[in-house]
Amino acid sequence: MLVVPWIQLWDRNFFAESFRLVDAVVSNNYVRGAVSGLGLVNVFIGLIDLGRLLAGRERRPRHQVVRLSIPKPPLTPPTVDESPVNRVEVG
Repeated sequence: MLVVPWIQLWDRNFFAESFRLVDAVVSNNYVRGAVSGLGLVNVFIGLIDLGRLLAGRERRPRHQVVRLSIPKPPLTPPTVDESPVNRVEVG
């Protein structure tokens, strides 16, 4: 997106050749500059993400084993359900 609006490929677009309005918009230098600006922002954000990825990799040792701990439920005695459905009468 940074360079494409300024090369010949941008001008040989199917839609630009088919529709005059699209050709007028696409061939405008302000539109080309806006698309190049978005490409520059995209490259900048990508470099920031790459820097964060590499910085996170340096903090953690290479052969560190990550263990997930699952908490065990507390040991409580089972409770008896007092509902009338489960009650058995002897007699």
